[in-house]
Amino acid sequence: MTLVSLIAASPFVSLFTDTPVISQRSVWGIRVFMIGAIPLAFQYAFVDGLTALGQPQYAIVLSMTRKLGVYLVCTLVLPIFFGVQAIFYAEPAADIVSALLSSAVFLCVFPRILKKRMNTPVPRA
Repeated sequence: MTLVSLIAASPFVSLFTDTPVISQRSVWGIRVFMIGAIPLAFQYAFVDGLTALGQPQYAIVLSMTRKLGVYLVCTLVLPIFFGVQAIFYAEPAADIVSALLSSAVFLCVFPRILKKRMNTPVPRA
């Protein structure tokens, strides 16, 4: 989907407008918005993995950090320093930062979860 949005943004935009300025800005916006889509897949995988491992406290904090922490801060701060168009970079920045944060947390927490499970006796039915 990321490649499609990067390659086929122009034909997609042309379905909705034929105004050159709007088309050009829309294609730019779509491409910028999709920069963080692939790193975001890591965030989703690690958050879902932590939930599946019975660690929802980590999953909730990581998910909330992405939108309430990083995205909100970027939305408020980026335009101050880089102009109003920089707000389009808030989403990819939040996606990339949250992917890095989720990866780091998962790599720190996962070995402890495995160790705890290895030391816990399995109940017999």
